[in-house]
Amino acid sequence: MARKVGVYTRISRDDEGESLGVARQQQDCERLADLRSWQVVKTYEDNDVSAFKRNVVRGEFELMLRDLRAGLLDAIVSYDLDRLARQPRDLERLIEIFDERPSLEFATVTNDINLGSPDGRTMARIMVAFANKSSHDASRRIKRKHLELAQQGKDSGGPAPYGWRKDDRTKVDPVAAEAIREAQREILAGVRIGTIRTRWQQQGLGNPRAGTKRMAHHHVEQILTSPRLVGYRTYHGEILLGEDGEPVKGNWERINTLKEWEAVCAAVAERKQKHPGKSLARKYLLSGIARCGLCKTKIRGQNNSRWEPGSKATRYTYQCSVVNGGCGKVSRTGEGP
Repeated sequence: MARKVGVYTRISRDDEGESLGVARQQQDCERLADLRSWQVVKTYEDNDVSAFKRNVVRGEFELMLRDLRAGLLDAIVSYDLDRLARQPRDLERLIEIFDERPSLEFATVTNDINLGSPDGRTMARIMVAFANKSSHDASRRIKRKHLELAQQGKDSGGPAPYGWRKDDRTKVDPVAAEAIREAQREILAGVRIGTIRTRWQQQGLGNPRAGTKRMAHHHVEQILTSPRLVGYRTYHGEILLGEDGEPVKGNWERINTLKEWEAVCAAVAERKQKHPGKSLARKYLLSGIARCGLCKTKIRGQNNSRWEPGSKATRYTYQCSVVNGGCGKVSRTGEGP
């Protein structure tokens, strides 16, 4: 009887979104399984997902581990060991399953490692350690490059921020810039950011995150108070200072004068000071930590507006919020705070 095998494919970056890299891996893995007379019953694909970053949850990798523990698979095939693991802890989790199920088999297209033997595990640990070091080295070089670009006042790439042209992020988009200035005038007049957010959503302004039905409050606030509006270059969310102690100026057109921008920032900060610490403290246990079981987005806690004293309804819930880019399909009730 043919062994039931799972194929695992992964690529860290897929800028085009065409999944060509994982498709090539799948073809090679299926060819190897066919040569060994194994039956591929499931493919686990983590496309555009890092195996090095600790805060990234690989949904298909986690599902594969659960299926292995449940006995649904007899073997795993991957293109290379570093497709499966670049963190030693992930490799150790896989090895634990091989301890529990000694009959499991493992194969890669590029080399042959037996996770069921002491020698094979030792070699796997060495290979993952080197892969981890390689990722650390690449990360360090990238960070250094981004710092150099920031110090020179240059952009580090990526989609153009709202307010600048998509085809040239150094040039102001007149329509978006006017929308920002109008919203800033409303802020100074006492209008709530939530009101501006609703209007922007109706008018299609603000470049909301793809797949969301409603923009997040903090997204609109960041647009209206961004240091980029006055040409200040930021690094890791902070205004970057030059050797002279002055803010580094970026090589793009400005939308605000310094006076205009400071007035808006002061108005937003003043509103937050009405409830000191409220915006920083977590109101709900696990809020921002728990994740959706379907899309892996962080779960958000919120009050039940219909709750009343003596009511049997729950006072708050945890939800996978579409505002935060989630699927909106998962929610859980919580005990009263």
